[in-house]
This record gives sequence, structure tokens and C-alpha cells, in this order.
Amino acid sequence: MNKQANSENWTELINGFQASGQSMAAWCRNNNLKVHQLTYRLQKAKEASAAKPTNWLPFDLGTETALTIKVGPYEIIVSDDFDPVLLKKILVTLVSL
Repeated sequence: MNKQANSENWTELINGFQASGQSMAAWCRNNNLKVHQLTYRLQKAKEASAAKPTNWLPFDLGTETALTIKVGPYEIIVSDDFDPVLLKKILVTLVSL
């Protein structure tokens, strides 16, 4: 398996783990993986995600006073005076849950 295919495979596996709602131990047992392998790949994915620059797009709320962002079961209400650094930290945290 080449490096890119391996990386894509792990991306799918990580997404599957995060969507499963299972503990690491249970998920790894069900998927014939070792917990340390998943832990390592989760850390690498987190580092890769943190290394990417955030490109904020301009957005006009028009007459609205806030924007609601949904991440899984969570909702974040963002007003026009939001702190982009704080929002990024919150979103990274929610995506990793």
C-alpha cells in the first residue's frame, strides 16, 4: 500500500471511530487494531489539522445579527464581533470529539 492510500485509509478509519461513539478500546477490538495505532494516527491527524492555515471567508449577515454554526449535535452562535482565534479553537475541539 502506498503512502497516500495508507493516509486515505486512516482518514476513513478515524472518521469511522469518531462516528462510532465507542471507546477506543472497543472500537479497536472490533476493527482488529491496537489502541496505540489509533492513538498515533489521531495525534498525527490533529497535528496536520493544526498546521493548516485558517482561511476565513468574508460573510455578510445582512439584516441578521448572528450566524448559527452546527457541528454534530452542537450549535455555536456567532455574532459579527466574534474572535476568530477562539472560534477556531472551539471548532477544532468539537470536530475532535
